[in-house]
Amino acid sequence: MVETSRYRSIDTIDAHRVMFYLDEQGLIERGEVSHRDKFPEMLEAKITAKGIDYLNESSGKQNERVQAAIFDSSALRKFLMQSIQASDISQVEADSAIEELRNINDEKIQSLAIKLLQIAVKNPSNILSLLR
Repeated sequence: MVETSRYRSIDTIDAHRVMFYLDEQGLIERGEVSHRDKFPEMLEAKITAKGIDYLNESSGKQNERVQAAIFDSSALRKFLMQSIQASDISQVEADSAIEELRNINDEKIQSLAIKLLQIAVKNPSNILSLLR
């Protein structure tokens, strides 16, 4: 079990709602639950075999789902630029990457987003890290 309360980024009302939904779907298993500030809080959780199977579906089905998604290219570009700026890479590298993002077309931004999602789902722990 992972102690969810140890991770500030998932110690929010919305994150706990998502975790309870995932539990209802059988994708994670809840541990201890608390009722803090009038909303239920999942203090512990772990991914189930069903959750791992879901994440490990054939790459063809994952690609179809990801490619069917519609992304807002300008929002993605802005998010990626902010992420680069907040990273620990050198300012020179950050400036270069941001300039490159400014100069690529929307189709390439979409392609980049799909590749990033494909990397994230290759390892179920990446998904849990994103929830934290």
